[in-house]
Amino acid sequence: MPHDVRGLIAKLGGDASFVSWLDRFFDKSAASAQEIDGLYTQGNEPDILAPYLYIHAGRPDRTEEQVRQLLATEYRDGRGGLPGNDDAGTMSSWYVWSAVGLYPNAGQPFYYIGSPLFRRSTIRVGRNRSFIIEAAEATASNKYVQSASLNGKPLGRAWLRHEEIIRGGKLELRMSDKPSNWARAQRPPSIMYPAETGTAIP
Repeated sequence: MPHDVRGLIAKLGGDASFVSWLDRFFDKSAASAQEIDGLYTQGNEPDILAPYLYIHAGRPDRTEEQVRQLLATEYRDGRGGLPGNDDAGTMSSWYVWSAVGLYPNAGQPFYYIGSPLFRRSTIRVGRNRSFIIEAAEATASNKYVQSASLNGKPLGRAWLRHEEIIRGGKLELRMSDKPSNWARAQRPPSIMYPAETGTAIP
């Protein structure tokens, strides 16, 4: 439900229940009888937005963990290094977007902020403009965003509007090896909560 994740969160009983639901979806070692446990598959295209959905529940740190785990374990640099049929570049583009620290919500005018592998990436957006993502402290262990700024101004949300990217500019991310409380309050837009300050669902 990429258009109404907040509605899905409400159906599942609120933010905490949604986070637990996603955790079980990713937990390959889960031993309980619940049908959802351990079903995430990176090679299955309908699954690949799921790591970013934690952001809708105010937990970008869980997105950062899952994305880094998938980048490290599901992709290799040899023959057969993609986790499934690339299908017009779907698997490759997931890697590239996630490695630079952004990911588009299909059909929606915004992008999630994840956990970049690169310390600096430049996206050329046309008309001699570029959008730069800088994460100077990014390492294998420094996967958690502590704070962010957009064009020098503090950014308290883990998503960007399309218009903010195509204007060009710079997103700076301060990284650490410990989860933070960054961007837990401002939720991405959703049909149920179209405003950018979507509140928590208890």
